[in-house]
Amino acid sequence: MRTAVLQQFFLGLSALCAGTLAEVDSSFPGPSGTSSTGVGGVQVDSWYGLLRRNVGSMLDKRAEGIRTEEDVKDLDLEAWATETVKLCATKLNSTVIASNPAGVAGCWNLPLLVAKTGVFAADLRLFRVAEPTGDWANVDISAYNISVVYDGSAAIQPRALSEKERRASEAGMPENTKLVKLIDSQFIGNLAPSLLSEKLTDTELKVMVTPKISISAFTTTGKAVNTTVSIEDSMFLNGVFADTPALSAEETEEVKEAPFELPGTRIEIVPAGLYFFSAYLFVACSIFGWGTLERAKFREQYRQRIASQGFR
Repeated sequence: MRTAVLQQFFLGLSALCAGTLAEVDSSFPGPSGTSSTGVGGVQVDSWYGLLRRNVGSMLDKRAEGIRTEEDVKDLDLEAWATETVKLCATKLNSTVIASNPAGVAGCWNLPLLVAKTGVFAADLRLFRVAEPTGDWANVDISAYNISVVYDGSAAIQPRALSEKERRASEAGMPENTKLVKLIDSQFIGNLAPSLLSEKLTDTELKVMVTPKISISAFTTTGKAVNTTVSIEDSMFLNGVFADTPALSAEETEEVKEAPFELPGTRIEIVPAGLYFFSAYLFVACSIFGWGTLERAKFREQYRQRIASQGFR
């Protein structure tokens, strides 16, 4: 039993560190269902346990999301699921129009983001907001393969929802809505260490934690189809960044086009060790130089003495 737990831990950890792609497809249940996700066959049943591997303690429930490790204490996952689904469904039902032929729209939220360490937790909810058109009209929902991709800014690992979370998610759906909930999925991720900085703004963090979501499938005739899911109008409705203004297209492009600064090219702290090393090096070189000079003088004196003895 202990060996199996250790194997599961190391497999999950390697998946988190190695990839930037999480595919939500192994157990996609179709409409009004929930998804149990995994990487390499590893099922992450405990949100708390996985977060402890990354952060070191548990989560504290806060309406504005969790931003520091000191606040990590206790998160009510059932309440989070109900509230998030309700906010997403309300937003999508009132303002969002499907931008893809599959008729699918998504909602992306963060219950946790620790900018200092780069650890974050993410929540993805997908809904059908319109009838599929074109080739997608001939695709069964159970055939959808959903991918969450980062362009190198982060690596993520899916986790499975508990049965209580699934029921709480269903309870969050408004009555008399035309929306069809396709999937509930959650992830644990790490921002790329090379991109972490104390100077990161919320705008930059938003861009870094926002993925590209796509759906691929095969029609009933065997034709491959794929499309992307837009989440720009339904991001950060709950948790972290919920109280901040939405990103504009100009802000997103400005962050993406910002010049890359190679880490380690400037000394940003007082180099006390360098000062000590320089002092020791100076003393050592001085002693060595003085000794070399004295040896040269002695050699010259010796040659002069031998030469003078030869004329006697």
